[in-house]
Amino acid sequence: YTSCDKSAESTFPSVSGKYGDMLLLSMAFDDTANVEDFEPPSGTELVNWINGSDEAGFLYAKTLSATGETGEQTTLGSGGSKCKDALISLVVRMREDHDKNQTMASRCQLTT
Repeated sequence: YTSCDKSAESTFPSVSGKYGDMLLLSMAFDDTANVEDFEPPSGTELVNWINGSDEAGFLYAKTLSATGETGEQTTLGSGGSKCKDALISLVVRMREDHDKNQTMASRCQLTT
C-alpha cells in the first residue's frame, strides 16, 4: 500500500491464492519496534523478525485453507508510528509433495 498510511497497525493487501498455497506477509518498518508491537494478523504466525536502532522487519505466514482472495490482513498489537516502508503480500504455490508437518520457518527455509 503506502508508506505513510496514518494508522498504527499495518494492513497488508489482499492477494489471490489456492488451497494449500503459502501466504507470506512482509513488512519493513522505518523505526525501531518490539516483536509485540506488530503481532501476527489473525490466522497467521510470526516466522521471523529483525530489529535495529532505526528499523524493524517482520515476516508472517499461513497456509491457505481456501481458494480465492485472502482479504486484507491487519497486524494485532499496539502498532507503531504511522509510517511503514513497505507492506508486501505474496502467495507461494506449494509443491504437491511438500511436508505439511514442517514449521512455517522450515517451510520458508529461513535460518537465524
